[in-house]
Amino acid sequence: MAGRISFPMKDLELVVAQFNTEGVSLVPTGDCIFNAALYPDGKIVDKNGLTEKQAAKIGAPWWPDHTKIDKTKLTPKLMIVGDHGVYAMANVDNPQNTDDAGTPRKAVVAHGLGCNPDKDEDFYENKARIFGDVDGAVSIDLSWYEVTKKAGKANMTIQFNARSIRLVQ
Repeated sequence: MAGRISFPMKDLELVVAQFNTEGVSLVPTGDCIFNAALYPDGKIVDKNGLTEKQAAKIGAPWWPDHTKIDKTKLTPKLMIVGDHGVYAMANVDNPQNTDDAGTPRKAVVAHGLGCNPDKDEDFYENKARIFGDVDGAVSIDLSWYEVTKKAGKANMTIQFNARSIRLVQ
């Protein structure tokens, strides 16, 4: 995984606007599940309320239960997702994300330039080059968007490397 990807600020603006929508709550991102500070009592627990050490002691399988995270401790983040293309989305759960008939609405996302399956014939090759062949997601602080907006740039550009990502200014 290595390369740069740019997200149009006009599209990101729609994604970020979701944080101010009535009825929206934040959801944990992948990096949250191993952050003890987000759990009650500062202990990462599984669905049975066991810590990793407690589960190992009795020989039980263990994986953190994100539903036990204290949602009041979450912060707004953008998730950069690589699956069917590459796109940015907000870490929100919008209960109003269905129409009057209960049909789910399409998620609000901002596709990276060259990585939109609806517009770019080579979206998958671009995704694989920049993000890698495996599906996944990384979360970034909302401040990356805010810095880019303050700079008056048309696109927010992110550099992916084998072990890190950074905002290109």
